[in-house]
Amino acid sequence: MKNQTTAPKDYDRIEAPSSVPYFALGIFCLVYSMIFPLYLWWHYLIPAAIGGALFWLLRRFIRPRYVTVEAVFEGKRTVSGKRAIKYAAVFVCIMIVFSIIYGGIRSINTYRDTVVKAYREGLAGKSAVSIAETGENLITVANRYIPDDESVKQLKKTLEVSKSNISASAVDNNISAVLNSALSVCDKLSERILTEDDSAYVVKFRAQFKSDYKVLCGDEYNSKALEYNKTLKIYPAKLFADMAGARELPLFSDNTIKTEEK
Repeated sequence: MKNQTTAPKDYDRIEAPSSVPYFALGIFCLVYSMIFPLYLWWHYLIPAAIGGALFWLLRRFIRPRYVTVEAVFEGKRTVSGKRAIKYAAVFVCIMIVFSIIYGGIRSINTYRDTVVKAYREGLAGKSAVSIAETGENLITVANRYIPDDESVKQLKKTLEVSKSNISASAVDNNISAVLNSALSVCDKLSERILTEDDSAYVVKFRAQFKSDYKVLCGDEYNSKALEYNKTLKIYPAKLFADMAGARELPLFSDNTIKTEEK
């Protein structure tokens, strides 16, 4: 029987860098994206600095491990440590990309929710509800004189949309359209001969509409919404807003309604 000869083999101890810094960096990126805003480019400066420092410190203080590998005669080596580093690097890249997308979408939605909360809990939201309620009272009076008038029908239609959105706590509640329709009805009623009480009601309603809308326009919500809308025009916030389906918020100003007295 013939003896088979093989290439001589020996064993080496090879230094294999730790993959811990890579995995730690990936986890740091994910955690940071879950807590802090990431919808503007300068939001990435702090995590980049912290992440870079974390990676450098871990690489410096976590000693590489030594693995025993087979050194084949032809000079080819299979070092499991280097393969682990490749996997860890791929993991980091995936985590960074995911964190950017997730953090950008999450934080732009959080920003919008903060502004909407200011609307709901502030004077703006209360004024919108008051305008809708006054509009309902105006319809009651208008039905006694001009029930089939186009302005009354328009007011009813805009109120339906407005009440539906207000009940859903939506900011885009069509309140400006309600106000303009209501003022048109007031104008039409002022041309009719009304009872003394109804005439007083119409004057009161008109004043109430304008008072509520003035409060709505002066509420801090408008400045916050304006800043939010400006942010959506800046990259990468615009990209994240498009991905999240976040639209600009409505602004309320005196220029959007008819203010002239008739």
